[in-house]
Amino acid sequence: MGLFQSLLVFGYGGEVRLTENADGINAGQWGWNGFWQTYFRIDPQNDMVLILFTNAFDNPKWDEILGGYETIVVQAIED
Repeated sequence: MGLFQSLLVFGYGGEVRLTENADGINAGQWGWNGFWQTYFRIDPQNDMVLILFTNAFDNPKWDEILGGYETIVVQAIED
């Protein structure tokens, strides 16, 4: 099982994060990444919903945008 597969489990209607990642994203979050680079997560541990909508197919900066978004959210919780 690869690294990606060990972190997220996909099922009918979404994915569940199994382990906390290096950026502090909690295990137990669930959600989905859409084809047009839409993103939503539900984080029951922090009692919040994260939503990021874009309308860009195959944006080469998607990992940078999403990573920055997750980092900002985690930092806001810690502050």
